[in-house]
Amino acid sequence: MGDPGSLVEHGAAAGRALLTAPEAPTAILCQSDLLASGVVLAARELGLRVPQDVSVAGFDGLDLPWLSPDVLTSVVQPLAEKGAAAGHAVEALLAGEQPLNVELPVTLRVGTTTGPAPA
Repeated sequence: MGDPGSLVEHGAAAGRALLTAPEAPTAILCQSDLLASGVVLAARELGLRVPQDVSVAGFDGLDLPWLSPDVLTSVVQPLAEKGAAAGHAVEALLAGEQPLNVELPVTLRVGTTTGPAPA
């Protein structure tokens, strides 16, 4: 589901729309941890259990202590290295050069918001 931003409120709105659909998903993967945290909040608001009724995962690896007791499952990306690589790419472009292709590693941090598919 497309959304105009990557804020908790946008994730909550998308989560409510997805989780009240006639064929609601049992898992939702979001492009950011903030969107995913909003989906978790929407699930709670709707009386759904995370991860028993719906699994939710995000992307970024942010620390979200306010989501407690849940710990968001997330694909952790190296934010500082990503920023440095973007800066080097801009430097290269400004110098009239072709930026280098950079591949950065990511890791999966399994939290409490994902589990087996419901029976």
